[in-house]
Amino acid sequence: MSEKRPIPEASLGKEWVMYGQKPGLKTESLLTFEKTRPYNVQVLQGISVGGSLFTDFVYQNDFSANTTDEEVGNGKIPELLAKINTQITGLFKVGKPVIVRSSAMDDKGGPGIYDSVFFVPTGNPEENLSQLIQAERAVYASYFREDAKLFRDGNFSNDGMGLLIQPVIGRKYGNYFMPMIAGVFTVVNGDPIFRIVMGLGTKAVGLGKDDIMEGRINSSFYYGQRKYDVIDLQTGKIESVRIDEDFCGKVVQQAGKLDTACKTWLEAVDKSETTYWEIAIDKSEKPYILQSSFELQTPLGLKFGEPEGKILLETADIAN
Repeated sequence: MSEKRPIPEASLGKEWVMYGQKPGLKTESLLTFEKTRPYNVQVLQGISVGGSLFTDFVYQNDFSANTTDEEVGNGKIPELLAKINTQITGLFKVGKPVIVRSSAMDDKGGPGIYDSVFFVPTGNPEENLSQLIQAERAVYASYFREDAKLFRDGNFSNDGMGLLIQPVIGRKYGNYFMPMIAGVFTVVNGDPIFRIVMGLGTKAVGLGKDDIMEGRINSSFYYGQRKYDVIDLQTGKIESVRIDEDFCGKVVQQAGKLDTACKTWLEAVDKSETTYWEIAIDKSEKPYILQSSFELQTPLGLKFGEPEGKILLETADIAN
């Protein structure tokens, strides 16, 4: 896969823009799924920064398996990646949050060992470029953390980390930005599990029991969550804010899309097409698939990280 400049009319999230080689498993899985995706869901496309550019970054800074994540956080960006970053920031929209995800060669999706970073583009190109570089460094640095090294059994690859850059799905509500519904569909110990929230969900929705409501998916659940996690458009940080009934009512209007997504995912699992989806729902016609992969089925004894969003529902059952 050669370096590719985005066409001028490229729109972030509506088409793929590929840079470098070896995009990583997360991106490759999403590209593969898109070829056979069910008609009633849509794939959130993005920008792939391949592992070959991570290789440049590693060589530029003389990093190795013994390098610490703190050192990587101050690494110098290679010339080619710097040029690509300038092109990438040209696709950002002011005030439309972006997420920079890991797409490592061993990253199968699910509650990941590597980082993802949110930021909000401004009208200042230099500031946008600085935010993008900081996000890239943070994701690259997560490859060098001790827990990541343990996850890989000490293995190290110079092209081990690609990046997947996507817009955050959602709408602006005052000074905040969030999807109406987000969540994770996964298989644990052979059982299908749905973890659904209002607001941001992301990869860190866990299996703990705090704030979980169990049962069938219906409108009563949408009034049980008291706070939701959002992106503060002024600070760029994730905040937890109180939900009002007006917003809950708008979310309930999207409940049919959640039901459709749940049933479609179960059909895909039965066909051995996937075991893991990360989804987001807004006012668009179809639910967005942010990630799709065959993650390893995780024993319940292995705990996930703390949730980034309040958990509205965890269940293996959906309403017919």
